[in-house]
Amino acid sequence: MIDRGLYIHIPFCSGKCYYCDFFSVAIDTEKLDFFTTKIISEIEYFSSQYPDTRISSIYIGGGTPSIVPFAYIERIVKRVRDLFIVKSDEFTIEVNPGEIEWISEYSQLGVNRISLGVQSLDNNVLNNCGRRHSRDSVIRAFEELNKYYKNLSCDLILGLPGQNATTLLTDINEVSNYVKHISLYFLKIGEGTKFDELINNRVFVLPDDDYLVDTYYLAKNRMFELGFKRYEVSNFARDGFESKHNLSYWRRKEYIGVGPSACSLLGNNRIQISHNNYFKNRLTEYAIEEVLTVEDMAKETVILSLRTDSGLDLKLFENTYKKSIYQMFPEAMEKNYKYFDFSNNNILKLKEEYFLTQNIVFQDFI
Repeated sequence: MIDRGLYIHIPFCSGKCYYCDFFSVAIDTEKLDFFTTKIISEIEYFSSQYPDTRISSIYIGGGTPSIVPFAYIERIVKRVRDLFIVKSDEFTIEVNPGEIEWISEYSQLGVNRISLGVQSLDNNVLNNCGRRHSRDSVIRAFEELNKYYKNLSCDLILGLPGQNATTLLTDINEVSNYVKHISLYFLKIGEGTKFDELINNRVFVLPDDDYLVDTYYLAKNRMFELGFKRYEVSNFARDGFESKHNLSYWRRKEYIGVGPSACSLLGNNRIQISHNNYFKNRLTEYAIEEVLTVEDMAKETVILSLRTDSGLDLKLFENTYKKSIYQMFPEAMEKNYKYFDFSNNNILKLKEEYFLTQNIVFQDFI
């Protein structure tokens, strides 16, 4: 059996946040029925094509999964358990602070980890980015979730309009009372998003890079003081509460993705489910987006590993690809020598001062 993660994309939302460039649609009963039937057919497809799969972790993301009535989520998860061997000790579902109606029921499905979409606790900042919750609703959600789950995570965004270092550190202080894991993402402006329009029209001005770097390290240090260690550039956890599902991505383990725009990595194939006309066609379009060569896979291993604080295991790399990293990428290693930390002969890491400029290094491995 091959351990594989399972990602389930639920595309429904009550509205589009200004920064969001994920595929999402407004919720209605007709679409829900259609979607549930279709995503179950995708689960059936992957179980028939990859019968050697053992599900090692499950992540239900979106969109806003918690806006979907529990019965639909239950049908989907039941079909997963009918068709696959599930040995998952981590089962996460994303929840929005304003949509927590079914949180107690999720545990019946085996859910043991909740990721709450906070982004900020400052009402002005939330309003600036089109979020439909408030600071008070976040605190209420945390208090309710803590009744049922020990493993809570939340997302925060660095660089939002109206935010400053003080408000971000205040947010971190407050959420640390409830969560075991914090994801701190840099704001990215996706083409065609509301933020893209507002910034082009100069309604908002993006903060400069120096501010972002300085504030990131202030946040990193504050989280360390509160007992959260960074294990990937955007992820911080108390000991033992790192996201197993996301770690499998960074370790380049295989995974299955179902739902519109979901991606799978199976062997040397990257498979994408198209979101184009997803709610018009009953048959899912499975596109092999890329057939990866050995060199492609080695490049991905280097890039994904260097995003993490544990770095790249050089012996494991050589055992996997039958060449050392110096033999496989001599020019990239020589050119970027100054960026690497060689204090451990068996592990390759980026020096801390270059951790946020890692794309400079990565472009030479692409």
